Amino acid sequence: MVPKQPSSPGPKDLTNLIMSNAKKNFREIMQELRNVRSAGTGRGGFTIWGGLILAMRPSNPLGVPLKPIFDSFLGGMDYYDLLNFIEAFPALLLHIHRWGLGPGGAWRNMPVFRTPQEVIDWHRSVAPPGTNLPPPGEPLPFGVVTDNHTSRRWPYVDWITRERNDFLVRLHEAGLWDPLGYRPDGHSFLSNALAFNRGFLLSYINYIGQGNLAFLLRPSRILEITGMALGANHLDLAISRNDFALFTRWIRENPGLHGPTALNNRSKETLCEFVTAEEALWYLRTIGLNLAQPLTPPANTLPAIPGVPTQIGHTPQIGSAGNGSPWHIAIRNNNLDFLDFLAAHTPYPADIDNPYNAPFTPALYAYTLGKFDHFDRLLRWGADPGVVPYMVILSWPTNPQDRWLRTSLAGIRNPNPNPGGNVRQGTSVHWVVFALHDEMKEINRAANLTESQKRSRRETRMRQATTLINLAKQGNIRGEPDLSTRDLAVPPRTAWDYAKMWGYTQLAYLLDPA
Repeated sequence: MVPKQPSSPGPKDLTNLIMSNAKKNFREIMQELRNVRSAGTGRGGFTIWGGLILAMRPSNPLGVPLKPIFDSFLGGMDYYDLLNFIEAFPALLLHIHRWGLGPGGAWRNMPVFRTPQEVIDWHRSVAPPGTNLPPPGEPLPFGVVTDNHTSRRWPYVDWITRERNDFLVRLHEAGLWDPLGYRPDGHSFLSNALAFNRGFLLSYINYIGQGNLAFLLRPSRILEITGMALGANHLDLAISRNDFALFTRWIRENPGLHGPTALNNRSKETLCEFVTAEEALWYLRTIGLNLAQPLTPPANTLPAIPGVPTQIGHTPQIGSAGNGSPWHIAIRNNNLDFLDFLAAHTPYPADIDNPYNAPFTPALYAYTLGKFDHFDRLLRWGADPGVVPYMVILSWPTNPQDRWLRTSLAGIRNPNPNPGGNVRQGTSVHWVVFALHDEMKEINRAANLTESQKRSRRETRMRQATTLINLAKQGNIRGEPDLSTRDLAVPPRTAWDYAKMWGYTQLAYLLDPA
């Protein structure tokens, strides 16, 4: 026998239900409304959504002024009860949201922030009387912003948290929320979507904002509200999240975008760190953004006689504080061909050797990071290895075929800068003698070695030094070191002088300038 289907509630049943439950607690009301809803699904049934919506129309078919009663019923709930009620009965979203905006509503006078200025003006207008506010353009006190924000209810923020994307779309279509706008805490909805990886919200914002260049150029955080002067717009925001696909899509949708002025320096640095040569060329041709252009004017140039940097072993995040050039940042880019793009499009070819306020030249930065392929490519494009050969020799490479040693010695731009004269730190043959002497001192100080072990190691180091001296004396296609050249010590000495002074007779024979 087929069970009898429950009869569908009619308009009068719904009216009686709401009126009789006007003073019941929320849990009881919700349960009874659910019961009515489940009972109203039969053929020809009158669902709770349809009943309540019809009842609240000005000329409702129920014959009673149900709207004031229902609004009074809403007024008996707290904020989170209202959100739960809306989730249980989605068809009532717009009615309850509009009720909440009105007098006595749970989120009365809640504005829709479409621009940064609207957020700023609202915070200033609702600050308690007598609050000492700074002049326009300066960040508002953190306490004022926090109190303004947290003392009020923001249902669309909660719908984002609860991922009720259907509610957000309906509120937007009804003009009750702007996905291209801002939260009361000064962050744009796009920044929130990216920060919390809210896929639907991000896609919806992209759909609504398609071709809206003004939106892309708005700040992702409002300085006067957040106090964070990042100088980042929505384009910068996408790049900071390494979402280059989104950034590229926005470029295609906005042909009027001017890259050099649209992006901040941090974004340009990030692109230098990740893009390929092909992508960089596309940016140049499409939005006029030349990533080979220095971000700041050079404040120093490479010394004529390169010396040892003052921070050997220290690896700063070059670029993050305005130091370094695109050549420096490209060392961190795993796309080696980006260096080729810089060589082809830099307006200042000499910048390949310019420290740009950094403690390293690009070549030495590559050595410090252990990026040999980048170092080799720099030298192929004419970079001076500078002190890298000195650093390589001081590190005492035991293999004469060491690629750093061979490449850096071959790249020395001026192997004999001042024949017979004085040169800071001498020539490459000086460096070998210095390195050997440091090694010998370490061996002699080693408390864990026996005298026999020390003697064996000294002999080994001497043989290696002989090989290094012969390599250094060969020079490269630009010349070879002059054995009569002295350093800037007091008194100045040749490499031969040092070898004799320290008792390295075997090396002295090789270094005799006579």
